[in-house]
Amino acid sequence: MQNGNKVVMDQGAIYIRSAKPAVRKINLKLPLPTIPSNRAEDPLILTIDIGTSSVRTALFDRLGRAVEGLEVRQAHEIRTTGEGA
Repeated sequence: MQNGNKVVMDQGAIYIRSAKPAVRKINLKLPLPTIPSNRAEDPLILTIDIGTSSVRTALFDRLGRAVEGLEVRQAHEIRTTGEGA
C-alpha cells in the first residue's frame, strides 16, 4: 500500500498493519470453493468447530474444497451453575 500499510490475510480475516503501532481487523467471509460429493477426491477431511454459541461441521476433499450439502451448524447455549461449572 502507498502509505506504508501492509495487508495480511489470516484464516479468512484481513489485517491491515499500519506504519503506526496499530492493527485493525476486518472480517471478510470469502466464498469457499465447493464440489459435488461425486467429484470429491479422497481422503476426505471432517472438520468440527465447537464454539461458544454453536457447533459447526463440514466435510472437505483432499484439495480443500467443501463438499456440497455436507455442512451443518447447530446453535447451543452454555449454562453454568453459581460455582461456574
